[in-house]
Amino acid sequence: MTVQEINTWKVTLTVTEAEVPAVEEALSALGDEDHPPTFASFEADEKGYAWTVEAYYFGNAPEEQAINNALQPFGASWALCPVEDADWVGQSLRLLAPVLIGRFFVHGHHDADKIPPFAVPLEIEAGQAFGSGNHETTQCCLAAIDWLGGRVAPRLVWDVGCGSGILAIAMAKVWRSARGIASDIDPIAVHVARQNAGINHVATIGRPIMPGRIAFITAAGLAAPQVHGSKPDILVANILLNPLIKLAPAIAACMRTDGIAVLSGILEKQEAALMAAYRCQGFSLLKRFRRNGWSAVVLTR
Repeated sequence: MTVQEINTWKVTLTVTEAEVPAVEEALSALGDEDHPPTFASFEADEKGYAWTVEAYYFGNAPEEQAINNALQPFGASWALCPVEDADWVGQSLRLLAPVLIGRFFVHGHHDADKIPPFAVPLEIEAGQAFGSGNHETTQCCLAAIDWLGGRVAPRLVWDVGCGSGILAIAMAKVWRSARGIASDIDPIAVHVARQNAGINHVATIGRPIMPGRIAFITAAGLAAPQVHGSKPDILVANILLNPLIKLAPAIAACMRTDGIAVLSGILEKQEAALMAAYRCQGFSLLKRFRRNGWSAVVLTR
C-alpha cells in the first residue's frame, strides 16, 4: 500500500486522565474543518492513572512538526501510523457497553435484552459514522434532549452534523408529534444514520416528512436547499467550536424567534467563546450540561 492510497491516519499517545480533554483539543486543531479528527480514549492501566488517546485523521496525514508542537506541553511520546481500509469504527462500536443517559438507553443489537423498564431505547449499530453514545458530548446532548423533553413541544427539529443519527433519533422518540431533519456533510454518515433510524422505526417513509419521522440530507452546515425556509423549533449541533462559531449567524437566521439550540463538541473552557458568538445573535443561556471536561449548552432567543 502506497502513501497516496492511505486516507486514514492515527496518532496515538498515553497521558494522564486529567490531560485527555486538553490533548484532544490540541490534536483537533490539526484536522480539516470539513472532516475533523475523531477520538478514542481509554484506560491504559488497571488503576486508571494512564490513558491512551487515539486521534484519527481522514485525508492527508498531519505534519509531524505540527504534532510535536501541539503535544509539547504534555511531554508525551507519540506515534503516527496509517490505518488499513477496514470498518474499524464498526469493530470498535461492537465492543462498547450500553449507556443510560436520563431516559435514554443506548445499545447495540446484542444488548437489546438489557433495556431497563421505562427507558427509551436507542439501538445504534456499528457503522462508518460517529455517535455511539459513549462520548461525553453525545451524552451531554442526550441529557439536554431529555431535560427539554417535558418542557417544550416542537413542530420541527434539526440535527446538524448528525453522524450516526443518534440525536435525531432521540428527538424523534421524545417528540413524536414533531418532524425531524438530520444532515451531515458525509454521505456515508447520512446513509448510516438512515439505517439506524430504520432500526429505531423513525425513518421517513415517503414525502412530506411525517410527524415522528426523520428526513436525511447530505449537506455542509445549513446549506441544504431541501430545507430552505424551514424554521426549526429545536436545532442540535454536536460538532466543534470553530464550526459552531462560524455557523452562529446562519443558525440564528434559520431558527424560529423563540427557538432552542443545543450546541456541543466543546470543552468547558470553550463555553465563553461560544457564548460570546451566540449572544451577538440574540441567544441567551438556558442550561448547560457537563461531563468530564466536555460541555453542551442549551440556548434560546
